[in-house]
Amino acid sequence: MLKNLIKLIGITMFKYYEKLIYLIYRLQLLKLKFFGAKIGNNIKVYGKFKVVEHPKRLIIEDNVTINEGVFINCRDIVHIKNNVRLSAKSNIITASLDTKKDKKYHIKNKIIIEENVWIAINSTILQGVTIGKNSIVAAHSLVTKNIEPNSIYAGIPAKKIATLDK
Repeated sequence: MLKNLIKLIGITMFKYYEKLIYLIYRLQLLKLKFFGAKIGNNIKVYGKFKVVEHPKRLIIEDNVTINEGVFINCRDIVHIKNNVRLSAKSNIITASLDTKKDKKYHIKNKIIIEENVWIAINSTILQGVTIGKNSIVAAHSLVTKNIEPNSIYAGIPAKKIATLDK
């Protein structure tokens, strides 16, 4: 009986711990709002994520999921539309170095992720890219160009590997 009581206490404490950790992760969204980010409703956060440069350039619409280790660089606008899933260690980078000139300098361009997109684990989206509706970026991909709607892209650089049914 004592063993069952200890087990019950452990399970109960874990549930509270889980809720506390989730609350701490959600506080990241509150901080972003404070610094000017536009954050929609029903955003799920599962772990620490990082937003650098100018949070006021970040727009996250409704029903978005952000997982552990997501990195968002907001030198320019990042617009994440409804029902987007950002898997662990996804990177969204709005700036790069211009290597075509004698003097190297940073360039920037916005990123738009349309509705119902899944960015799989450890993928990177570079500046100036729009990810089309209902698309998937496969794990460990590097997106350097726009992605068509209803498509799966994979690889370095990411290339279309399939079309999804509408």
